[in-house]
Amino acid sequence: MKKHDSAIASKGMGKFGTQLLITFAATILLVAGINVAFAEPIWRSKPVQCGNPDTLLQLLDEAGEKAIVGALTDLRQQGSNISDLNPIYFFANTNTGTFTIIEYHLSAQEVCVVGYGQGLDFDVQNLFEKKTES
Repeated sequence: MKKHDSAIASKGMGKFGTQLLITFAATILLVAGINVAFAEPIWRSKPVQCGNPDTLLQLLDEAGEKAIVGALTDLRQQGSNISDLNPIYFFANTNTGTFTIIEYHLSAQEVCVVGYGQGLDFDVQNLFEKKTES
């Protein structure tokens, strides 16, 4: 190493070099943050079991689950602009905490289970509220 190279290395990057490095790092973090914030949604697939409505209603009755919420959902076939309104229902057994979400496909005369589980809780709004500092 030459004498003047040693003098530059011993002084470090200096004020301008440090500011440049901080600006560069901040720019990289900003670009990465923007890309994460505006990322496209990811489509997930999961098994959905469909069958005879009478058979499913019998199973729900045996589980003690009753319909507590209903709505209409707008279903579209993938790659198609055809829209089809179908009922969707939320069944629950408030004693055991089990639930089942079903979707009626009226045109096919079938019903599909799109979700089920346990641990039913009606008091969850606080999980979606922004926390405020005291």
